[in-house]
Amino acid sequence: QHWHVELSLAGTDATITLGSDDDGHVIAAPIRPASDGLRVVRAGEATIVERTTALDRVRWASTATSIPDEGARIAALLSRNTPPTTVVLDDTRGLHTTSGASTATVREKDVSVTDQRIDVTATGAGWVVVADQLLDDGWSATLDGEPVDLLEAEQAGGAVYVPTAGHHVVELRYRAPMLVQGAV
Repeated sequence: QHWHVELSLAGTDATITLGSDDDGHVIAAPIRPASDGLRVVRAGEATIVERTTALDRVRWASTATSIPDEGARIAALLSRNTPPTTVVLDDTRGLHTTSGASTATVREKDVSVTDQRIDVTATGAGWVVVADQLLDDGWSATLDGEPVDLLEAEQAGGAVYVPTAGHHVVELRYRAPMLVQGAV
């Protein structure tokens, strides 16, 4: 489609800067309102697009599925058939049988680039799922002060299995691999 857009400005200091291609044609990409879960927020000269249907960065999952094949795993993550209460694990290492009915309150505390503390109050077993890049060497996890497996989950994130109901503290910590050896 061809569109004609006319811009007008009031005031002597008003300017509009538009990008153009090598031939001098204005480059523009219209964003049309649609019910696809996107919300456009404008702040000064920045345009921010938010996906309102995205899962929380840190969430509770009461069930898990293991999908070792990367393509099938990505398809499951994109599918509307995978409920937000299910964590998609990369392998069977962290797969446990649960009732699937547990709920939890998950609160982040003391978050930094290298350390994260997550307080969890759960009604049963489940997983704390973190949508951060935690698969690099150097990340470790503890549950109530004891070392636990940091599971590869959701293609790029991580998960920690919480086996019992009650209040728990999950701590994620990053320490640069070979830091001590390098310092020596």
